[in-house]
Amino acid sequence: MFVADATDGLAREREPPELRTLGRSIREPAVQRAFRDYVSAFVRMLRPEYVALSAETNLVRAIAPGPIYQGLSSYPYFVWSDPADLPDDYYSRLVAGRSLPVLVVEGGWTRAPVAGISSTPSKQARYLGRQAALLGRLEALALIQLAFTDIDLPSFPVDLRSSVEPFAHLGLVDAELRAKPALAVWVAWRRSPTAADRNDFWTRDQRGPSRLTENPPGLAS
Repeated sequence: MFVADATDGLAREREPPELRTLGRSIREPAVQRAFRDYVSAFVRMLRPEYVALSAETNLVRAIAPGPIYQGLSSYPYFVWSDPADLPDDYYSRLVAGRSLPVLVVEGGWTRAPVAGISSTPSKQARYLGRQAALLGRLEALALIQLAFTDIDLPSFPVDLRSSVEPFAHLGLVDAELRAKPALAVWVAWRRSPTAADRNDFWTRDQRGPSRLTENPPGLAS
């Protein structure tokens, strides 16, 4: 999936920092043409299965195009202390009575304590298993892992760090590319050779500690 977003991901009311640095605006016809050319070239060359032309269009609902799928965003660690506590209807209540395909387009579970929230690498891994079970009941079309790596927070400008910090540890590997237990869960699904096997992974509830451990063999904590 390719998201071509012409706004600032940390402040949707602003244009992207690259344009602001250049003193340019997406309102300019020349910039709009360049943006269209960029998106067209990307799609022609890499042929992504899905292309999103904007993100969080609920902010411009009045002019947004009609949806072709239901894209869900989920960061449950802000509310629940353990993945096992997520209710069975966590996703299904949101899509009840609707026929559009379901995608999870962003989200995750922090592997480290942030902003007063307690967590561990094991909890993050168990969340992926729990999420798979919940999405399997919906026959979800896809689950997109938005961040493969953790965010290198010290590399961000100081004034942005407090906004980024709650989402800094969602990757399957850390900022030094060391694998976390969550990577084993993700790889197990990705390596399933057939659609039937992948569906079986979706529908297995992996909450039990016998299936996921703090340090799976061969993975760094």
